[in-house]
Amino acid sequence: RLSIRCLDESERLMTWLGRASQISEVRSANGAVQAQFTGDDTSQAELLRQLIADGFRIVALTESSIDLEDVFMQVTKGEVS
Repeated sequence: RLSIRCLDESERLMTWLGRASQISEVRSANGAVQAQFTGDDTSQAELLRQLIADGFRIVALTESSIDLEDVFMQVTKGEVS
């Protein structure tokens, strides 16, 4: 999972990421845009380069592993009985 913070245009960033081939599950959380990323380090570097080239003012791009809550939400699709 990637967490991306930009200075402005979070909505435009979410739309942009939603169209990227190696991105899924885009959401806003804790002042950042989070997205599931399926690429390698080279693809991640290219993603950052493209974001900057498209005018996004990126403050931080961090990668984190999926935690148990994320796995649970994916398996249950957010539905709890």
